[in-house]
Amino acid sequence: MRPLSPAFASAAAREASTLATCWIVTRRDGVHLGFTAHDRPILLDGVTCQPHLGADTGAQEGGEGLAPSTAEILGALDAAGLDAADLSAGLYDGATVETWRVDWTEPEARHLLMSGTLGEVVRDGATFRAEVRGPAAALSVPVGRLYQHLCDADLGDARCGVDLAPHSATATLARLDGAARIVLADLAAAPGAFARGRLVVSGGEAVGALRHIRAHRVVAGEHVLDLWEGAPGGLAPGDPLDLVGGCDKTFATCRDRFANLLNFRGFPHMPGTDWITSYPVKGDRNDGTRRTG
Repeated sequence: MRPLSPAFASAAAREASTLATCWIVTRRDGVHLGFTAHDRPILLDGVTCQPHLGADTGAQEGGEGLAPSTAEILGALDAAGLDAADLSAGLYDGATVETWRVDWTEPEARHLLMSGTLGEVVRDGATFRAEVRGPAAALSVPVGRLYQHLCDADLGDARCGVDLAPHSATATLARLDGAARIVLADLAAAPGAFARGRLVVSGGEAVGALRHIRAHRVVAGEHVLDLWEGAPGGLAPGDPLDLVGGCDKTFATCRDRFANLLNFRGFPHMPGTDWITSYPVKGDRNDGTRRTG
């Protein structure tokens, strides 16, 4: 437990409370954003914590030992604060969050309640609910390789080694067909070439927005992409897109499509459950040379 400073302890002991909760969010690009549950701005470490987001503390859960702790922030989306377009563009992915209890009459009297990283952000109309994950959450992230059939490298990274240039293309947005489906113009590619790939908007109001592609198909001569997330805000017909192909991470795809078998980072010959749980049968060949995967 963190010790209380004398100034904060004195403020907390008052009969009439002057304490408020403040949050300071620091994005990976160095941008700072502050907001508070108080009804007036509070200056904290040079960051003005604004009250206009209507923020408040949601559920909090503390873990024992090395178990991760989590907390929630509830508030309203606002162009001057947490903007829906910025959230969709991933600008807040991995941002650090500090939660402070502050004496609003003397902000230097404060106490750090929790620090962590911004996790899942759920939007519901004009409101948001953000998860704050404590430092121990990093201990639950897998480290090292997994023993599995599928490759654990990303297409084109240093461990994969595939040249992405032959598997990339540019296209123009013809139209939006629902929240997470886009139709492309002037794309020359085989159906499925960009499934599990990604697109980056290279022009227009949504420039720089990245989306992951779930499926790629050709319908009535038009290339249709289904996205895992909704289309970026501000995306409009005529906007240019940069596309990069994807990989289903199977042994066959690595061998047949990318001719990259020597760099396959999975274990395709790993015995399957049927082989592991098998037993000798009279009359069968039980010398260990046959297995099912």
